[in-house]
Amino acid sequence: MSKALYYGGGMKVRYGFKTFDSAWWTNDYWMFGWHINRSYTWAGAANLHRHKLNHRYSTWLRWTSEARPGDIVFFKWKKESRINHAAVVVSWGASMELRQHGRTGVTTLNEVLSYYRQKGDPIEWFVVVRPLGSN
Repeated sequence: MSKALYYGGGMKVRYGFKTFDSAWWTNDYWMFGWHINRSYTWAGAANLHRHKLNHRYSTWLRWTSEARPGDIVFFKWKKESRINHAAVVVSWGASMELRQHGRTGVTTLNEVLSYYRQKGDPIEWFVVVRPLGSN
């Protein structure tokens, strides 16, 4: 999700200590081999959700029918204590089409909800967020 926001959405890096909700960055460094270092908000869905809520201009949509390409869907499973997944909206057809990292890269919102309901770990709730601007 963070790569999509950075490369496709033009969301600007915000520097700060790695665990601060206000920081959002990634860098690679060399120390006896290449290492990837990311702020917690770059690397985790719940952390990115807090960052978008408190430190970026964003709109939380009331209805999924308002979603458009570039919006972010954050998911919270019933058995989890916090948000643990995010996907980006790429189009609308019969259902909201999503791209994500994980089980399958190309899916729809209906497929995601159905898949986890059948697995016995249903999605308890989700929210669609529209990033506003690149600041």
